[in-house]
Amino acid sequence: MSDRRVSRRTFLSASAVTGLSFVGSGARQSTQRTQTSAECCDTCSTGTREKQTRPLQSDGVDAADEGGNHWLAFAWAKHDAGFGRYESTLHVPCAPLDHDGRIVFFYFPAFQSYSGRGGRNGYILQPVLAWNWGGSGQWEIGTWSGSSAHGFTHSKLVSVSPGDELRAVIQRPDSLPGEWYLEMRNTTTGEVTVSHSHRLDQRFRYTYLTMEANRAYDPNNCSYLPNGTLFDEITLTDWHGDRIYPNWHRRRDESFDCPVSVDVHGTDRVAIDVGGVGAGVQNE
Repeated sequence: MSDRRVSRRTFLSASAVTGLSFVGSGARQSTQRTQTSAECCDTCSTGTREKQTRPLQSDGVDAADEGGNHWLAFAWAKHDAGFGRYESTLHVPCAPLDHDGRIVFFYFPAFQSYSGRGGRNGYILQPVLAWNWGGSGQWEIGTWSGSSAHGFTHSKLVSVSPGDELRAVIQRPDSLPGEWYLEMRNTTTGEVTVSHSHRLDQRFRYTYLTMEANRAYDPNNCSYLPNGTLFDEITLTDWHGDRIYPNWHRRRDESFDCPVSVDVHGTDRVAIDVGGVGAGVQNE
């Protein structure tokens, strides 16, 4: 069974830009970092390095390459009536030990809908943490929405640092059709990047927590990988605002030689763990 993900071939070339705003009075802001850029090394930790204690379940979801980008590991859940809101925290991990200007990595939560064969007409909504977007050599945050059939739009990107705490939000419109609200906030610095989707009449029945890479990576060289991250304080609601406690399924690309895994700690806490020589983590 395929998970019917929207093809990613236009993700790296998406160019339509929406607005950038900054935190206003009363917004939540953290002043602490779990790890600074200078401290990123072989002992770097984002709190996600608990050793995998059980094998990944066979959930039937296909983690195959799509359109030039590749989902290395992800968790997914489904709600037939459609999700209405997503919110969680995550921390910016340490950068890859070895930097190759061609390689781009992404961490993101997402809502996804499907309205056509193969999912080409389905939309995806994503607050994104990106490494080396456009050859920047740094971590940045932004928000994306769109589909393979209709193209993608994204917000301006804002630089962030290892250890910064982020808060990701996907919020439904008041009615359908309507524009979904997407936010990625750096609660350490107070900066926030936001965007709105196209005016959509679709419900989003799938949610994902994902580590993605473009196809320039070397599947045998784990030092090109960034550290893992933890999606924490996850809150999902349905269209009416009632809390959903998802049954997370886990999947990784078995053809990828590096130790990347998904660990479900609970309905509100999911880690994407990265381990191995040169990856900036030491498994417990």
